[in-house]
Amino acid sequence: MNSDVDLFLEQFAAVNGTVHLRPPLEVVTELLDERGVKSFLAWDEVADLTGELGRLGYVRVDIGDLADRTDDYLRVSDVAVGITGADAALAESGSLVVRSGPGRMRLASLLPPVHVAILARGRIFRSLTHWMTAHGDQVAGVANTVFITGPSRTGDIEQIMTLGVHGPGEVHVVLVD
Repeated sequence: MNSDVDLFLEQFAAVNGTVHLRPPLEVVTELLDERGVKSFLAWDEVADLTGELGRLGYVRVDIGDLADRTDDYLRVSDVAVGITGADAALAESGSLVVRSGPGRMRLASLLPPVHVAILARGRIFRSLTHWMTAHGDQVAGVANTVFITGPSRTGDIEQIMTLGVHGPGEVHVVLVD
């Protein structure tokens, strides 16, 4: 492993993220089975994985074109796992870079209590500056770019940190070659 990968693994763990070095199908089925659920949200670009999951009896929830957002949100509000890709990871902060757009619904990374991101090892950069220097053009023309640094967290007036209040309480990265 190179130093950027090692640093990302260390920093991602420090922000309560979990990295898996096993095949994506194995990781996702384990996460779904642990929660006793069969349905999930997923980006189009992980179609190979969702096809394999479908053959095993799991169901990808399709939210259509979001013409009626209220109905779509209600229909997916109980989906426990969202599966996305990741455009990059930033080693120094342990952050994921996730861009939304056609076939890349934001809900998959923001709504379910568990977010699973499939990350290619070659997409780990030392810092935001390093990624922007190499791929700054990727932020143009997308609906948004989100930097995910571990599970959602919030603190109350007594400074007690709580995970998963305003987004996923678990963020898993499946590192692939």
